[in-house]
Amino acid sequence: QHRWPLDERAGHEFRDRLASLLSRSGSPLARALARAYETPWPSVPIRVDIAAYAGPVAAYTMLDPTHITIASGDRRHIGDAALEILFHEASHSLVRRIEESIARACRAQGKQVPSTLWHEVLFYSTGELTRRQLGSSYTPYAYQNGLYERNPEWKAVEPLLVRYWLAYLDGRQSLDATIDQLVAGDAVPATIATVH
Repeated sequence: QHRWPLDERAGHEFRDRLASLLSRSGSPLARALARAYETPWPSVPIRVDIAAYAGPVAAYTMLDPTHITIASGDRRHIGDAALEILFHEASHSLVRRIEESIARACRAQGKQVPSTLWHEVLFYSTGELTRRQLGSSYTPYAYQNGLYERNPEWKAVEPLLVRYWLAYLDGRQSLDATIDQLVAGDAVPATIATVH
């Protein structure tokens, strides 16, 4: 009774801000992400629910069909960051090719498949491609919110992403070759047993 009018107004303001960002930068960013993941977008529209609260990380995605819930009032979604987090969540529907390439590279190199490398690639890709659309003054979500600093595994992967994934996004090498380099780096330790 007391809170709903405030939440509804915040949701409408967030929707309008996001609509403006999408009209300006949405189409080229969508094309760039589909190229990066070598996967087309789903053929059906992606539903996005704007809520006052969307779990501890303020956004989440369900698949089959893709359905995003995103928090309107979370400080991490202020300004242009709303565009990145929306496309980050939507990109969960595009990363199967990345996951398959990571698994292939790990098998070939005798390493255990890391549980979060695909997500680190997703964060880095969406952040970098959003920055390219919005301009160099934009700071990607993972850097703005200290994701690499807080987690030692993510911190180990970040320099490899800068070194190898940027080259891939620039079109200087193939996806599988880039994943091979990421897996060969210190981000994925070798397993004790040989993987057959």
